[in-house]
Amino acid sequence: MTGVKVDLSSTDLARIERTVMTMVRCAEDWLPLWPTAGKWYAHRQRRIYETGSYGRWTPLRASTVQRKRREGQTANRPLVETGLLMRSLTSETPRAKGKRYVVFGGSPPAPPYYRWHVKGTGRLPIRNPVPRLSPAERVDLARALHDEFVKRALSGEQPVGRLGA
Repeated sequence: MTGVKVDLSSTDLARIERTVMTMVRCAEDWLPLWPTAGKWYAHRQRRIYETGSYGRWTPLRASTVQRKRREGQTANRPLVETGLLMRSLTSETPRAKGKRYVVFGGSPPAPPYYRWHVKGTGRLPIRNPVPRLSPAERVDLARALHDEFVKRALSGEQPVGRLGA
């Protein structure tokens, strides 16, 4: 019979208990993770705008490109007229957050043209500025949050914003 004998001192057990308790506290309050989520979200949204939602947005019509040139605009990409929507959707700052949730994106109320892009109109094709996360993006975001959680828990950092803190 093979096996491994583990002999833990009371100091080792106390350290393990502190680490576990720190992890439990971190799991109760996710506020410290939201800056990591914000950076991830903003980077993702910038990629959406730079690539036209990875090539899924219908290109601008020639008449729209000509109108933008006449008006002196240099952005000949869809969903970039004033830049207001793009700036609000690529911000790292959450518009709402709590211990267990966070909301990124434009400030409410959403401008009417946001809905036009999401649903489309008779003249405007659907160009959703905030498409659903792909399975690969979900894994990537989960990995980023996991890494930050483990880093905080193992370093013994106390969660920010805890009751009684």
